[in-house]
Amino acid sequence: MPEVILQSVLTCPECGHKKTESMPTDACQWYYECEQCHTLLKPKAGDCCVYCSYGSVPCPPIQLTTESKGKGGCCGTQTLYASCQFTITILHTPSSPRYP
Repeated sequence: MPEVILQSVLTCPECGHKKTESMPTDACQWYYECEQCHTLLKPKAGDCCVYCSYGSVPCPPIQLTTESKGKGGCCGTQTLYASCQFTITILHTPSSPRYP
């Protein structure tokens, strides 16, 4: 079994800011906010997560999937889809309606 790298340098496509992050091993990270310009990064078409799109190292499930050669085999498969998760943050501003 190959050694899995858990650190990846994410590079913001908008401002070029780089930050080393620890990748989750049990889920895909679909969103990441750049700490410099606050752009919300989302995976590119065909990629399973922000690490595969903007990171120096693809996510752990992709690293372990030798038959896919780095493409697919993560959240795109039914067997691993249940383990994927994401977080949505809802911000209330004075102009936004309040919900019960």
